[in-house]
Amino acid sequence: MLRFQRSWSSQCLVHGDVHWRAPTAMIFCSVLGISVALVHHFFYNYMDKQVVGENQQWVTRAGTAAAFIVKLSLATATSIAYIQWLWFRLKTGHSTIEQLDSMFAVLGNAWEFLNLRFWLSRPLLTLSAAVTWLLPLSAIITPGTIIVQSTSYATQQPLTVTQRDYVTGEYYNFVLDGNTTVFQGAESVALPPVLFFNMAEGSLTTIPRDESDANITYTLAFEGPAITCSQVGNPTADYIGRALEEYQNMTQSRVTAASFVPQPGFGADMNGSFFNQSEVFTPPAGGASVLDTISEDASTIYMAVTVNFNVLPYVISCAYMNASYIVQFDLLANGQQHVTAETKFLNWITTQGKFLGLPYDNATLNTTLNFQALIYDMNFFMIGDISEPLGPNSTTGPGVTSIELEYASPKIRDLMSNVNNTESLDAPMSGLESIFQNFTLSARYGPIDHVTPSARQQLSNTITNATFFRFQNQYLYKPKDLLIAYGISIFWALICIALGAVAINSNGGSYSNNFSTVVRVSRGPELDRLIEEGADRSGADPLPDHIAEAEVTFGGQAEKVERLRSNTLLAG
Repeated sequence: MLRFQRSWSSQCLVHGDVHWRAPTAMIFCSVLGISVALVHHFFYNYMDKQVVGENQQWVTRAGTAAAFIVKLSLATATSIAYIQWLWFRLKTGHSTIEQLDSMFAVLGNAWEFLNLRFWLSRPLLTLSAAVTWLLPLSAIITPGTIIVQSTSYATQQPLTVTQRDYVTGEYYNFVLDGNTTVFQGAESVALPPVLFFNMAEGSLTTIPRDESDANITYTLAFEGPAITCSQVGNPTADYIGRALEEYQNMTQSRVTAASFVPQPGFGADMNGSFFNQSEVFTPPAGGASVLDTISEDASTIYMAVTVNFNVLPYVISCAYMNASYIVQFDLLANGQQHVTAETKFLNWITTQGKFLGLPYDNATLNTTLNFQALIYDMNFFMIGDISEPLGPNSTTGPGVTSIELEYASPKIRDLMSNVNNTESLDAPMSGLESIFQNFTLSARYGPIDHVTPSARQQLSNTITNATFFRFQNQYLYKPKDLLIAYGISIFWALICIALGAVAINSNGGSYSNNFSTVVRVSRGPELDRLIEEGADRSGADPLPDHIAEAEVTFGGQAEKVERLRSNTLLAG
Protein backbone atom coordinates (compact mmCIF):
# COMPACT_ATOMS: atom_id res chain seq x y z
CA MET A 1 0.00 0.00 0.00
CA LEU A 2 1.36 3.40 -1.01
CA ARG A 3 0.97 6.28 1.45
CA PHE A 4 1.39 9.95 0.62
CA GLN A 5 1.00 11.57 4.03
CA ARG A 6 3.55 14.34 3.79
CA SER A 7 2.43 15.87 0.54
CA TRP A 8 -1.26 16.12 1.51
CA SER A 9 -0.70 17.31 5.03
CA SER A 10 1.81 19.96 4.07
CA GLN A 11 -0.53 21.41 1.47
CA CYS A 12 -3.40 21.55 3.91
CA LEU A 13 -1.31 23.11 6.65
CA VAL A 14 0.51 25.62 4.51
CA HIS A 15 -2.54 26.57 2.49
CA GLY A 16 -5.24 26.39 5.10
CA ASP A 17 -7.31 29.08 3.36
CA VAL A 18 -9.37 27.89 0.37
CA HIS A 19 -8.04 29.29 -2.89
CA TRP A 20 -10.56 31.45 -4.72
CA ARG A 21 -10.21 30.00 -8.22
CA ALA A 22 -12.24 26.77 -8.04
CA PRO A 23 -15.14 28.12 -5.93
CA THR A 24 -15.29 31.28 -8.04
CA ALA A 25 -15.29 29.27 -11.26
CA MET A 26 -18.13 27.03 -10.02
CA ILE A 27 -20.24 30.01 -8.93
CA PHE A 28 -19.50 32.05 -12.05
CA CYS A 29 -20.23 29.20 -14.46
CA SER A 30 -23.45 28.25 -12.69
CA VAL A 31 -24.67 31.87 -12.62
CA LEU A 32 -23.69 32.29 -16.27
CA GLY A 33 -25.52 29.11 -17.27
CA ILE A 34 -28.70 30.05 -15.40
CA SER A 35 -28.61 33.61 -16.76
CA VAL A 36 -28.18 32.51 -20.37
CA ALA A 37 -30.99 29.96 -19.90
CA LEU A 38 -33.28 32.79 -18.78
CA VAL A 39 -32.14 34.96 -21.69
CA HIS A 40 -32.86 32.04 -24.01
CA HIS A 41 -36.38 31.75 -22.60
CA PHE A 42 -37.14 35.48 -22.81
CA PHE A 43 -35.71 35.71 -26.33
CA TYR A 44 -37.88 32.87 -27.59
CA ASN A 45 -40.85 34.32 -25.74
CA TYR A 46 -40.24 37.64 -27.51
CA MET A 47 -40.09 35.90 -30.90
CA ASP A 48 -43.27 33.89 -30.21
CA LYS A 49 -46.05 34.65 -32.73
CA GLN A 50 -43.86 37.06 -34.68
CA VAL A 51 -43.86 36.83 -38.46
CA VAL A 52 -40.94 34.88 -39.84
CA GLY A 53 -38.68 37.14 -41.86
CA GLU A 54 -35.19 37.12 -43.25
CA ASN A 55 -33.79 36.79 -39.73
CA GLN A 56 -34.99 33.20 -39.36
CA GLN A 57 -31.48 31.75 -39.59
CA TRP A 58 -30.20 34.16 -36.95
CA VAL A 59 -33.00 33.17 -34.59
CA THR A 60 -31.95 29.55 -34.98
CA ARG A 61 -28.29 30.43 -34.52
CA ALA A 62 -29.00 32.49 -31.42
CA GLY A 63 -30.99 29.65 -29.84
CA THR A 64 -28.27 27.12 -30.63
CA ALA A 65 -25.58 29.44 -29.24
CA ALA A 66 -27.54 30.00 -26.03
CA ALA A 67 -28.03 26.27 -25.55
CA PHE A 68 -24.31 25.69 -26.13
CA ILE A 69 -23.30 28.35 -23.57
CA VAL A 70 -25.71 26.94 -20.97
CA LYS A 71 -24.39 23.43 -21.51
CA LEU A 72 -20.75 24.58 -21.46
CA SER A 73 -21.19 26.68 -18.31
CA LEU A 74 -23.04 24.06 -16.29
CA ALA A 75 -20.76 21.25 -17.45
CA THR A 76 -17.70 23.30 -16.45
CA ALA A 77 -19.18 23.94 -13.01
CA THR A 78 -20.06 20.27 -12.45
CA SER A 79 -16.66 19.07 -13.67
CA ILE A 80 -14.94 21.37 -11.13
CA ALA A 81 -17.30 20.05 -8.46
CA TYR A 82 -16.44 16.50 -9.52
CA ILE A 83 -12.72 17.13 -9.00
CA GLN A 84 -13.37 18.46 -5.50
CA TRP A 85 -15.42 15.41 -4.59
CA LEU A 86 -12.81 13.15 -6.20
CA TRP A 87 -10.11 14.44 -3.86
CA PHE A 88 -12.50 14.18 -0.95
CA ARG A 89 -12.95 10.49 -1.78
CA LEU A 90 -9.20 10.02 -2.11
CA LYS A 91 -8.68 11.58 1.31
CA THR A 92 -11.26 9.38 3.04
CA GLY A 93 -10.51 6.05 1.39
CA HIS A 94 -8.02 4.03 -0.60
CA SER A 95 -8.12 3.05 -4.24
CA THR A 96 -6.06 1.08 -6.67
CA ILE A 97 -4.10 2.90 -9.29
CA GLU A 98 -6.40 1.38 -11.92
CA GLN A 99 -9.37 2.91 -10.11
CA LEU A 100 -7.54 6.21 -9.90
CA ASP A 101 -7.10 6.08 -13.65
CA SER A 102 -10.87 5.63 -14.08
CA MET A 103 -11.71 8.46 -11.71
CA PHE A 104 -9.32 10.90 -13.35
CA ALA A 105 -10.21 9.87 -16.91
CA VAL A 106 -14.01 9.58 -16.67
CA LEU A 107 -14.71 13.22 -17.56
CA GLY A 108 -13.03 12.68 -20.91
CA ASN A 109 -13.90 9.05 -21.57
CA ALA A 110 -17.40 7.73 -20.95
CA TRP A 111 -16.20 4.14 -21.39
CA GLU A 112 -14.85 4.32 -17.84
CA PHE A 113 -18.45 3.96 -16.62
CA LEU A 114 -18.39 0.32 -17.75
CA ASN A 115 -16.79 -0.59 -14.42
CA LEU A 116 -20.26 -0.62 -12.89
CA ARG A 117 -19.36 -2.20 -9.55
CA PHE A 118 -16.78 0.47 -8.85
CA TRP A 119 -18.99 3.41 -9.79
CA LEU A 120 -22.10 2.10 -8.04
CA SER A 121 -20.09 1.89 -4.84
CA ARG A 122 -19.37 5.63 -5.12
CA PRO A 123 -22.83 7.08 -5.94
CA LEU A 124 -22.10 10.76 -5.25
CA LEU A 125 -18.92 10.70 -7.30
CA THR A 126 -20.80 8.87 -10.05
CA LEU A 127 -23.59 11.45 -9.90
CA SER A 128 -21.22 14.35 -10.56
CA ALA A 129 -19.56 12.57 -13.46
CA ALA A 130 -22.84 11.37 -14.99
CA VAL A 131 -24.47 14.81 -14.76
CA THR A 132 -21.46 16.35 -16.50
CA TRP A 133 -21.89 13.90 -19.35
CA LEU A 134 -25.69 14.24 -19.59
CA LEU A 135 -25.92 18.04 -19.50
CA PRO A 136 -25.34 18.34 -23.29
CA LEU A 137 -28.73 16.69 -23.85
CA SER A 138 -30.38 20.01 -23.00
CA ALA A 139 -28.52 21.60 -25.91
CA ILE A 140 -30.29 19.15 -28.22
CA ILE A 141 -33.79 19.82 -26.88
CA THR A 142 -33.92 23.54 -26.15
CA PRO A 143 -33.10 24.98 -29.62
CA GLY A 144 -36.06 23.06 -31.02
CA THR A 145 -38.58 24.57 -28.62
CA ILE A 146 -39.29 27.32 -31.14
CA ILE A 147 -40.64 26.22 -34.51
CA VAL A 148 -42.08 27.84 -37.61
CA GLN A 149 -45.65 27.07 -38.55
CA SER A 150 -48.23 28.48 -40.89
CA THR A 151 -50.94 30.31 -38.96
CA SER A 152 -53.91 32.37 -39.98
CA TYR A 153 -54.50 35.96 -39.05
CA ALA A 154 -57.70 37.92 -39.50
CA THR A 155 -58.27 41.39 -40.86
CA GLN A 156 -61.55 43.26 -41.14
CA GLN A 157 -62.15 45.18 -44.32
CA PRO A 158 -65.09 46.21 -46.50
CA LEU A 159 -66.17 43.80 -49.22
CA THR A 160 -68.32 44.66 -52.21
CA VAL A 161 -70.77 41.88 -53.04
CA THR A 162 -72.66 41.86 -56.33
CA GLN A 163 -76.22 40.58 -56.06
CA ARG A 164 -79.43 40.36 -58.02
CA ASP A 165 -81.74 43.06 -56.79
CA TYR A 166 -85.33 41.87 -56.38
CA VAL A 167 -86.55 45.42 -55.86
CA THR A 168 -85.18 47.01 -59.03
CA GLY A 169 -84.28 43.94 -61.09
CA GLU A 170 -86.60 42.15 -63.47
CA TYR A 171 -86.35 38.35 -63.51
CA TYR A 172 -89.79 37.47 -64.87
CA ASN A 173 -91.75 37.62 -68.12
CA PHE A 174 -94.96 39.59 -68.34
CA VAL A 175 -97.34 41.34 -70.70
CA LEU A 176 -99.45 44.39 -70.01
CA ASP A 177 -103.21 44.36 -70.31
CA GLY A 178 -104.19 47.95 -69.80
CA ASN A 179 -103.39 48.73 -66.19
CA THR A 180 -102.88 45.03 -65.42
CA THR A 181 -99.64 43.02 -65.38
CA VAL A 182 -100.05 39.45 -66.63
CA PHE A 183 -97.37 37.11 -65.25
CA GLN A 184 -95.91 34.77 -67.87
CA GLY A 185 -93.20 32.85 -66.10
CA ALA A 186 -89.57 33.36 -65.21
CA GLU A 187 -87.04 35.22 -67.33
CA SER A 188 -84.46 32.54 -68.01
CA VAL A 189 -82.14 34.91 -69.85
CA ALA A 190 -81.55 36.97 -66.71
CA LEU A 191 -80.42 33.90 -64.76
CA PRO A 192 -77.44 31.86 -65.96
CA PRO A 193 -78.08 28.22 -66.92
CA VAL A 194 -75.75 27.01 -64.19
CA LEU A 195 -78.38 27.96 -61.61
CA PHE A 196 -80.85 25.49 -63.08
CA PHE A 197 -78.25 22.74 -63.19
CA ASN A 198 -77.60 23.37 -59.52
CA MET A 199 -81.32 23.22 -58.78
CA ALA A 200 -81.52 19.89 -60.57
CA GLU A 201 -78.76 18.56 -58.33
CA GLY A 202 -80.19 20.25 -55.25
CA SER A 203 -76.90 22.02 -54.59
CA LEU A 204 -75.74 25.58 -54.13
CA THR A 205 -73.93 27.22 -57.00
CA THR A 206 -70.39 28.51 -56.61
CA ILE A 207 -70.46 31.94 -55.03
CA PRO A 208 -68.19 34.43 -56.83
CA ARG A 209 -65.28 35.84 -54.82
CA ASP A 210 -62.20 37.96 -55.40
CA GLU A 211 -58.88 36.49 -56.45
CA SER A 212 -57.12 36.99 -53.12
CA ASP A 213 -55.41 34.12 -51.34
CA ALA A 214 -57.49 34.67 -48.22
CA ASN A 215 -60.38 32.76 -46.73
CA ILE A 216 -63.29 35.20 -46.61
CA THR A 217 -66.14 35.20 -44.10
CA TYR A 218 -69.06 37.59 -44.15
CA THR A 219 -72.78 37.78 -43.41
CA LEU A 220 -75.59 39.22 -45.52
CA ALA A 221 -79.30 39.62 -44.90
CA PHE A 222 -82.21 39.92 -47.30
CA GLU A 223 -85.86 39.00 -47.73
CA GLY A 224 -86.90 36.36 -50.20
CA PRO A 225 -89.20 33.40 -50.77
CA ALA A 226 -88.87 30.19 -48.77
CA ILE A 227 -90.73 26.93 -48.63
CA THR A 228 -91.98 24.89 -45.70
CA CYS A 229 -93.20 21.31 -46.15
CA SER A 230 -95.37 19.12 -43.95
CA GLN A 231 -97.42 15.94 -44.16
CA VAL A 232 -101.03 16.54 -45.13
CA GLY A 233 -103.70 15.14 -42.85
CA ASN A 234 -107.36 14.36 -43.48
CA PRO A 235 -109.64 15.33 -45.04
CA THR A 236 -107.26 16.80 -47.66
CA ALA A 237 -105.08 13.69 -47.87
CA ASP A 238 -108.19 11.55 -48.19
CA TYR A 239 -109.79 13.31 -51.16
CA ILE A 240 -106.42 13.64 -52.96
CA GLY A 241 -105.81 9.91 -52.45
CA ARG A 242 -109.32 8.97 -53.64
CA ALA A 243 -109.00 11.11 -56.74
CA LEU A 244 -105.55 9.69 -57.53
CA GLU A 245 -106.87 6.15 -57.11
CA GLU A 246 -109.73 6.88 -59.52
CA TYR A 247 -107.26 8.41 -61.98
CA GLN A 248 -105.19 5.20 -61.94
CA ASN A 249 -108.28 3.11 -62.66
CA MET A 250 -109.24 5.44 -65.49
CA THR A 251 -105.80 5.27 -67.10
CA GLN A 252 -104.96 1.66 -66.20
CA SER A 253 -101.69 2.88 -64.71
CA ARG A 254 -99.81 2.73 -61.47
CA VAL A 255 -98.75 6.13 -60.12
CA THR A 256 -95.96 5.84 -57.58
CA ALA A 257 -95.46 9.59 -57.17
CA ALA A 258 -97.28 12.68 -58.33
CA SER A 259 -96.50 16.36 -57.82
CA PHE A 260 -99.00 19.07 -58.74
CA VAL A 261 -100.40 22.47 -57.81
CA PRO A 262 -104.08 23.15 -57.11
CA GLN A 263 -106.06 23.82 -60.28
CA PRO A 264 -109.74 24.57 -60.85
CA GLY A 265 -111.66 21.54 -59.57
CA PHE A 266 -109.26 20.91 -56.69
CA GLY A 267 -111.02 20.32 -53.39
CA ALA A 268 -113.25 17.95 -51.49
CA ASP A 269 -115.34 17.17 -54.59
CA MET A 270 -112.37 16.37 -56.86
CA ASN A 271 -112.21 13.05 -58.69
CA GLY A 272 -109.94 11.25 -61.13
CA SER A 273 -110.76 13.70 -63.91
CA PHE A 274 -108.75 16.36 -62.08
CA PHE A 275 -105.50 14.49 -62.73
CA ASN A 276 -106.58 13.62 -66.26
CA GLN A 277 -106.32 17.27 -67.26
CA SER A 278 -103.36 17.84 -69.54
CA GLU A 279 -102.01 20.79 -67.57
CA VAL A 280 -101.92 19.13 -64.14
CA PHE A 281 -98.80 17.04 -64.77
CA THR A 282 -97.52 18.71 -67.97
CA PRO A 283 -98.21 22.45 -67.69
CA PRO A 284 -97.13 24.57 -70.66
CA ALA A 285 -94.02 26.68 -70.15
CA GLY A 286 -94.96 30.19 -69.17
CA GLY A 287 -98.49 29.23 -68.26
CA ALA A 288 -100.09 30.17 -64.98
CA SER A 289 -100.91 26.49 -64.39
CA VAL A 290 -97.38 26.10 -63.00
CA LEU A 291 -98.50 28.22 -60.04
CA ASP A 292 -101.19 27.76 -57.43
CA THR A 293 -103.54 30.60 -58.33
CA ILE A 294 -106.61 29.38 -56.45
CA SER A 295 -105.38 29.24 -52.84
CA GLU A 296 -106.27 32.35 -50.91
CA ASP A 297 -103.47 31.91 -48.40
CA ALA A 298 -100.03 30.40 -49.11
CA SER A 299 -99.25 29.20 -52.61
CA THR A 300 -98.90 25.43 -52.30
CA ILE A 301 -97.58 22.46 -54.24
CA TYR A 302 -98.59 18.90 -53.33
CA MET A 303 -96.67 15.66 -53.58
CA ALA A 304 -98.45 12.30 -53.30
CA VAL A 305 -96.38 9.12 -52.93
CA THR A 306 -97.90 5.64 -53.17
CA VAL A 307 -96.14 2.92 -51.18
CA ASN A 308 -98.79 0.22 -51.11
CA PHE A 309 -101.66 0.23 -53.55
CA ASN A 310 -103.94 -1.21 -50.93
CA VAL A 311 -103.76 2.01 -48.93
CA LEU A 312 -104.03 5.69 -49.78
CA PRO A 313 -100.82 7.52 -50.67
CA TYR A 314 -98.83 9.74 -48.37
CA VAL A 315 -99.35 13.40 -49.20
CA ILE A 316 -96.92 16.26 -48.59
CA SER A 317 -97.75 19.93 -49.02
CA CYS A 318 -95.12 22.63 -49.49
CA ALA A 319 -96.21 26.21 -48.86
CA TYR A 320 -94.30 29.28 -50.03
CA MET A 321 -93.58 32.02 -47.52
CA ASN A 322 -91.91 35.38 -47.38
CA ALA A 323 -88.88 34.97 -45.15
CA SER A 324 -85.95 36.93 -43.82
CA TYR A 325 -82.57 35.35 -44.58
CA ILE A 326 -79.36 35.74 -42.61
CA VAL A 327 -76.67 34.11 -44.71
CA GLN A 328 -73.21 33.18 -43.47
CA PHE A 329 -70.59 32.87 -46.22
CA ASP A 330 -67.31 31.05 -45.66
CA LEU A 331 -65.43 31.13 -48.96
CA LEU A 332 -62.08 29.35 -48.85
CA ALA A 333 -59.07 30.22 -50.95
CA ASN A 334 -58.93 26.66 -52.34
CA GLY A 335 -62.35 27.06 -53.95
CA GLN A 336 -64.39 25.28 -51.30
CA GLN A 337 -67.32 27.09 -49.76
CA HIS A 338 -69.59 26.71 -46.76
CA VAL A 339 -72.79 28.72 -46.96
CA THR A 340 -75.47 28.45 -44.30
CA ALA A 341 -78.68 30.41 -43.89
CA GLU A 342 -81.09 31.04 -41.07
CA THR A 343 -84.65 31.83 -42.17
CA LYS A 344 -87.52 33.39 -40.31
CA PHE A 345 -90.94 33.08 -41.91
CA LEU A 346 -92.77 36.39 -42.15
CA ASN A 347 -96.03 35.78 -44.05
CA TRP A 348 -97.34 33.57 -46.83
CA ILE A 349 -96.98 34.26 -50.51
CA THR A 350 -100.12 34.16 -52.63
CA THR A 351 -99.32 33.64 -56.31
CA GLN A 352 -101.52 35.12 -59.02
CA GLY A 353 -101.75 35.22 -62.76
CA LYS A 354 -102.66 38.91 -62.95
CA PHE A 355 -101.76 41.93 -60.86
CA LEU A 356 -103.33 45.33 -60.82
CA GLY A 357 -100.78 48.01 -61.62
CA LEU A 358 -97.53 48.26 -63.54
CA PRO A 359 -94.17 46.99 -62.19
CA TYR A 360 -92.18 49.97 -63.52
CA ASP A 361 -93.28 52.38 -60.84
CA ASN A 362 -94.25 49.91 -58.11
CA ALA A 363 -91.31 48.44 -56.17
CA THR A 364 -93.59 46.20 -54.10
CA LEU A 365 -95.19 44.68 -57.20
CA ASN A 366 -91.79 44.26 -58.84
CA THR A 367 -90.48 42.39 -55.78
CA THR A 368 -93.60 40.19 -55.70
CA LEU A 369 -93.17 39.26 -59.36
CA ASN A 370 -89.49 38.41 -58.81
CA PHE A 371 -90.37 36.14 -55.89
CA GLN A 372 -93.11 34.55 -57.98
CA ALA A 373 -90.58 33.85 -60.74
CA LEU A 374 -88.43 31.84 -58.31
CA ILE A 375 -91.51 29.89 -57.19
CA TYR A 376 -92.38 29.29 -60.83
CA ASP A 377 -88.95 27.76 -61.47
CA MET A 378 -89.22 25.47 -58.45
CA ASN A 379 -92.70 24.26 -59.40
CA PHE A 380 -91.70 23.74 -63.01
CA PHE A 381 -89.01 21.29 -61.87
CA MET A 382 -91.30 19.48 -59.46
CA ILE A 383 -94.59 19.05 -61.33
CA GLY A 384 -95.11 15.65 -62.92
CA ASP A 385 -95.75 12.04 -62.06
CA ILE A 386 -93.89 8.77 -62.00
CA SER A 387 -96.12 6.00 -63.36
CA GLU A 388 -96.20 2.79 -65.33
CA PRO A 389 -98.97 1.15 -67.39
CA LEU A 390 -100.84 -1.81 -65.90
CA GLY A 391 -102.61 -3.18 -68.97
CA PRO A 392 -102.99 -2.98 -72.75
CA ASN A 393 -105.69 -0.32 -72.41
CA SER A 394 -103.48 2.01 -70.39
CA THR A 395 -103.55 5.62 -71.59
CA THR A 396 -100.18 6.47 -70.01
CA GLY A 397 -96.74 5.51 -71.11
CA PRO A 398 -94.04 4.15 -68.82
CA GLY A 399 -91.78 6.43 -66.82
CA VAL A 400 -92.49 10.04 -66.00
CA THR A 401 -94.68 12.60 -67.73
CA SER A 402 -92.50 15.61 -66.89
CA ILE A 403 -89.33 16.08 -68.93
CA GLU A 404 -87.89 18.22 -66.16
CA LEU A 405 -88.68 15.63 -63.52
CA GLU A 406 -87.12 12.85 -65.57
CA TYR A 407 -84.01 14.50 -66.94
CA ALA A 408 -83.43 17.87 -65.32
CA SER A 409 -84.09 17.13 -61.67
CA PRO A 410 -82.89 13.68 -60.58
CA LYS A 411 -82.59 14.96 -57.02
CA ILE A 412 -86.30 15.71 -56.75
CA ARG A 413 -87.19 12.47 -58.50
CA ASP A 414 -85.07 10.52 -56.04
CA LEU A 415 -86.75 12.23 -53.11
CA MET A 416 -90.14 11.21 -54.47
CA SER A 417 -89.04 7.63 -55.13
CA ASN A 418 -87.53 6.81 -51.74
CA VAL A 419 -90.62 7.15 -49.55
CA ASN A 420 -91.76 3.88 -47.97
CA ASN A 421 -93.30 4.87 -44.62
CA THR A 422 -94.36 7.85 -42.57
CA GLU A 423 -90.94 8.28 -40.99
CA SER A 424 -89.27 8.43 -44.40
CA LEU A 425 -91.31 11.52 -45.32
CA ASP A 426 -88.85 13.66 -43.39
CA ALA A 427 -86.22 13.23 -46.11
CA PRO A 428 -88.25 14.59 -49.04
CA MET A 429 -89.73 17.38 -46.91
CA SER A 430 -86.38 18.65 -45.66
CA GLY A 431 -84.82 17.93 -49.05
CA LEU A 432 -87.33 20.11 -50.89
CA GLU A 433 -86.85 22.92 -48.38
CA SER A 434 -83.09 22.72 -48.85
CA ILE A 435 -83.33 22.66 -52.65
CA PHE A 436 -85.44 25.79 -52.79
CA GLN A 437 -83.27 27.57 -50.25
CA ASN A 438 -80.17 26.78 -52.30
CA PHE A 439 -81.90 27.98 -55.45
CA THR A 440 -82.99 31.22 -53.78
CA LEU A 441 -79.43 31.88 -52.56
CA SER A 442 -77.93 30.90 -55.91
CA ALA A 443 -80.30 33.17 -57.80
CA ARG A 444 -79.37 36.14 -55.61
CA TYR A 445 -75.62 35.63 -55.17
CA GLY A 446 -74.73 33.22 -57.99
CA PRO A 447 -72.37 33.72 -60.94
CA ILE A 448 -72.69 36.86 -63.04
CA ASP A 449 -70.01 36.13 -65.64
CA HIS A 450 -72.28 34.93 -68.42
CA VAL A 451 -75.37 37.09 -67.99
CA THR A 452 -76.45 39.40 -70.77
CA PRO A 453 -75.55 43.12 -70.71
CA SER A 454 -79.16 44.02 -69.98
CA ALA A 455 -79.27 41.54 -67.10
CA ARG A 456 -75.99 42.91 -65.76
CA GLN A 457 -77.59 46.32 -65.50
CA GLN A 458 -80.09 44.85 -63.05
CA LEU A 459 -77.38 43.86 -60.59
CA SER A 460 -76.64 45.88 -57.50
CA ASN A 461 -73.70 46.08 -55.13
CA THR A 462 -73.80 45.92 -51.38
CA ILE A 463 -70.88 46.61 -49.07
CA THR A 464 -70.40 44.49 -45.97
CA ASN A 465 -67.69 44.05 -43.38
CA ALA A 466 -65.82 40.85 -44.17
CA THR A 467 -63.16 38.96 -42.27
CA PHE A 468 -60.16 37.94 -44.37
CA PHE A 469 -58.17 35.04 -42.99
CA ARG A 470 -54.70 34.86 -44.48
CA PHE A 471 -51.85 32.52 -43.73
CA GLN A 472 -48.34 33.48 -42.76
CA ASN A 473 -45.35 31.78 -41.19
CA GLN A 474 -44.99 32.60 -37.51
CA TYR A 475 -42.70 31.51 -34.73
CA LEU A 476 -44.35 29.21 -32.21
CA TYR A 477 -42.57 28.87 -28.89
CA LYS A 478 -43.20 25.98 -26.51
CA PRO A 479 -41.90 27.36 -23.19
CA LYS A 480 -42.83 24.27 -21.22
CA ASP A 481 -40.36 22.11 -23.16
CA LEU A 482 -37.50 24.60 -22.73
CA LEU A 483 -38.15 25.21 -19.04
CA ILE A 484 -38.34 21.49 -18.30
CA ALA A 485 -35.08 20.75 -20.14
CA TYR A 486 -33.19 23.62 -18.55
CA GLY A 487 -34.86 23.10 -15.18
CA ILE A 488 -33.73 19.48 -14.94
CA SER A 489 -30.21 20.38 -16.06
CA ILE A 490 -29.87 23.27 -13.60
CA PHE A 491 -31.37 21.25 -10.74
CA TRP A 492 -28.85 18.41 -11.02
CA ALA A 493 -26.01 20.79 -11.76
CA LEU A 494 -26.72 22.70 -8.54
CA ILE A 495 -26.74 19.44 -6.58
CA CYS A 496 -23.31 18.60 -7.98
CA ILE A 497 -22.05 22.10 -7.21
CA ALA A 498 -23.33 21.75 -3.65
CA LEU A 499 -21.40 18.48 -3.34
CA GLY A 500 -18.32 20.29 -4.60
CA ALA A 501 -18.77 23.01 -2.00
CA VAL A 502 -19.08 20.40 0.76
CA ALA A 503 -15.92 18.71 -0.51
CA ILE A 504 -13.96 21.99 -0.54
CA ASN A 505 -15.03 22.67 3.01
CA SER A 506 -14.09 19.15 4.16
CA ASN A 507 -10.79 19.14 2.26
CA GLY A 508 -9.79 22.51 3.66
CA GLY A 509 -8.81 23.56 0.16
CA SER A 510 -9.69 23.29 -3.52
CA TYR A 511 -8.06 21.19 -6.20
CA SER A 512 -7.49 21.41 -9.93
CA ASN A 513 -7.52 18.62 -12.44
CA ASN A 514 -3.88 19.24 -13.34
CA PHE A 515 -0.83 17.01 -13.60
CA SER A 516 0.95 19.21 -11.09
CA THR A 517 -1.69 18.46 -8.47
CA VAL A 518 -1.12 14.74 -8.80
CA VAL A 519 2.65 15.18 -8.78
CA ARG A 520 2.60 17.29 -5.64
CA VAL A 521 0.40 14.84 -3.78
CA SER A 522 1.92 11.56 -4.96
CA ARG A 523 5.69 12.11 -4.71
CA GLY A 524 7.39 9.72 -2.28
CA PRO A 525 9.85 6.82 -1.90
CA GLU A 526 7.03 4.28 -1.86
CA LEU A 527 6.04 5.21 -5.40
CA ASP A 528 9.67 5.15 -6.53
CA ARG A 529 10.07 1.62 -5.21
CA LEU A 530 6.83 0.53 -6.95
CA ILE A 531 7.70 1.91 -10.36
CA GLU A 532 10.73 0.16 -11.76
CA GLU A 533 13.14 1.57 -14.26
CA GLY A 534 12.46 0.94 -17.94
CA ALA A 535 8.98 0.29 -19.33
CA ASP A 536 7.24 1.28 -16.09
CA ARG A 537 8.60 4.79 -16.28
CA SER A 538 7.71 5.31 -19.97
CA GLY A 539 4.03 5.86 -19.09
CA ALA A 540 2.88 4.12 -22.28
CA ASP A 541 -0.08 1.73 -22.37
CA PRO A 542 -0.81 -0.81 -21.06
CA LEU A 543 -0.59 -0.23 -17.33
CA PRO A 544 1.48 -3.01 -15.70
CA ASP A 545 -0.53 -5.24 -13.38
CA HIS A 546 1.68 -4.72 -10.33
CA ILE A 547 1.09 -0.98 -10.61
CA ALA A 548 -2.63 -1.28 -11.39
CA GLU A 549 -3.29 -3.39 -8.29
CA ALA A 550 -1.31 -1.21 -5.89
CA GLU A 551 -3.49 0.58 -3.33
CA VAL A 552 -2.94 4.25 -2.64
CA THR A 553 -3.93 6.32 0.39
CA PHE A 554 -3.59 10.06 0.85
CA GLY A 555 -3.47 12.48 3.74
CA GLY A 556 -5.38 11.67 6.89
CA GLN A 557 -6.18 8.16 5.74
CA ALA A 558 -2.42 7.51 5.35
CA GLU A 559 -1.84 8.74 8.91
CA LYS A 560 -4.44 6.28 10.21
CA VAL A 561 -2.78 3.41 8.35
CA GLU A 562 0.64 4.38 9.73
CA ARG A 563 -0.64 4.52 13.32
CA LEU A 564 -2.28 1.13 12.95
CA ARG A 565 0.95 -0.35 11.66
CA SER A 566 2.98 1.17 14.53
CA ASN A 567 0.56 -0.13 17.13
CA THR A 568 0.79 -3.59 15.60
CA LEU A 569 4.59 -3.57 15.77
CA LEU A 570 4.57 -2.43 19.44
CA ALA A 571 2.10 -5.14 20.37
CA GLY A 572 4.30 -7.72 18.68
